[in-house]
Amino acid sequence: MADVRVEKLLTSIELFSALDDVALAKLSAGAESLHLRGGEVLLREGDPSDALYVVASGRMQAFVTTDGTEALVGEIGRGEVIGEMGILADEARSATVRALRDSNLLRFPRDMFVGFLHDHPEELFAITQLIIQRLRRSIRSGPAAASVRTVAIIPLGREGETFARHLTSMFSERLDARLIGGDDVDESLGDGEMTRYLHELEASTELLVYLADRGVSAWTERCIRQADRIVLVAEAESDSALTEVEHRLLGPDRAGGRARIDLVLIHPDHTAQPSRARQWLNLRTVYRHHHVRLHSRDDLHRVVRALTGREIGLVLSGGGARGIIHIGILKALNELNIPVDVVGGSSAGALGAGSIATGGNWEHMRDSLWDNLASKGSPVDLTAPAISLAKGERITEAITGAFGDTLIENLWLRFFCVSSNLSQGEVMVHHSGLLWKALRASVSIPGLWPPVRTPDGDVLVDGAVMNNLPVDVMQSFHDGGAIIAVNLKGTAALGAVDLTESGVMSGWAPLARRVNPFAESARLPGIVDILLRSTETGNVLASKRLEREADIVLHPDVASFGLLDFEGFDRLIEVGYAAAMDEFPHHEALLSHLL
Repeated sequence: MADVRVEKLLTSIELFSALDDVALAKLSAGAESLHLRGGEVLLREGDPSDALYVVASGRMQAFVTTDGTEALVGEIGRGEVIGEMGILADEARSATVRALRDSNLLRFPRDMFVGFLHDHPEELFAITQLIIQRLRRSIRSGPAAASVRTVAIIPLGREGETFARHLTSMFSERLDARLIGGDDVDESLGDGEMTRYLHELEASTELLVYLADRGVSAWTERCIRQADRIVLVAEAESDSALTEVEHRLLGPDRAGGRARIDLVLIHPDHTAQPSRARQWLNLRTVYRHHHVRLHSRDDLHRVVRALTGREIGLVLSGGGARGIIHIGILKALNELNIPVDVVGGSSAGALGAGSIATGGNWEHMRDSLWDNLASKGSPVDLTAPAISLAKGERITEAITGAFGDTLIENLWLRFFCVSSNLSQGEVMVHHSGLLWKALRASVSIPGLWPPVRTPDGDVLVDGAVMNNLPVDVMQSFHDGGAIIAVNLKGTAALGAVDLTESGVMSGWAPLARRVNPFAESARLPGIVDILLRSTETGNVLASKRLEREADIVLHPDVASFGLLDFEGFDRLIEVGYAAAMDEFPHHEALLSHLL
């Protein structure tokens, strides 16, 4: 790589952008060029820190080994720096770094770079800032992926090329994107010339979309080697068997890097409910899957945001009947044209999240919850209190009535909900299988409704017992962007005038007053209210901590609503709507950056 090209690259890197021409020339003169093919190791954990590297083109991945298991901790893209901590601390490499795809790097030997820092101490300060920024980012939200520069579309059916064109068009609305297929390159170019040509093309374009051939070919293999992300595209109703491309080029023994693989399932434009995701997912391991109608801008934009780290995640807390507020939140999101890409929740928030994930608007969510839950009277069908106060039939019928036999894998949006596994003492995350079963587990308030049993015999109760605001869970389902959290914490009007201060009290007298039409009711909290409130407030401190991990937090005013106040249905919707319309304008800059 000529010095002038090295200097041009270095000036594009924030770390070196402040250098004057003399310093820049000195630094570039000490650079050594290095080429790695996908899968090759740059450095290993525990090796001496003998050099600093800058990614000129391509993409790298960093791994650490714990108890013999290697785990991905981050990705490094064009213009980013590798190995600065080892150089400064004079310590062994803290991670293994290998090429995700064919990559070119600049290597700066340790002695040369340390000498440069002595002459230019301002660079030491810049590197220290870089390390601190990376540390803060990892503490807040775990490993962060570098920006995607190349996407390979692998057609498994006839619609792959059409999808590639549509997706590139969506990309082009925000950045300089280009689609390149096998017909666009000169097949007579040698391997080195072809690699150099594609790297130059990538350097001059913000995002390059590679369209592979439908079968195994040298071009398809190259597309895979050049890709930061791989997207398999198939018609959902077609044969889900593994293709030759998947067997030969994407199998577990394939050479090369470990680019994440997404699966896009194409559905007819009139599709109301996706299907057959499980048949496809059972045969292949993918990072994410997406349901897409080719002429739906919303569906295509959702894939674009997923691939470029601009997703919007929505986390909804529990709160009994107060969960109706989530309908008002969705109403505001719809009016402000703020999309939701991933949605999750706990307890009543799980019901709201499930409704949103079906892809309907706020009116559909309102009608479904009204028809199947709120309009049916109290969901508490009392029974002999051997396991719980209520039989659980009404709440189960309400959930199955709203969601039927829908599988989580077949929802338009990525979805999860949480329950509390009493047998294992841990949070259970539901992200596959029958939606109604996951929701039924998430709302199983202990003592009120019967717990749910897992196939392994574990006992599941309300998610709010262990995690009422699962922002931490959202981070594992969310690929960068923003997380919106709705926390329905608040006070509750619990009658306490007739409670004793000793904590000793017979229930017979209050019960007699309750059944006597001429007696004044006891001013006591009911057992249902106590169970609901205990679940809701079980991890207040944890919820406050989790709020800090969200980008936008809403606190609708719920103080005037009871935990079983389904009669306040319309008023609760308006409270949620007002809270969202008041809060979202304060985050206009963040949201506009993502949309």
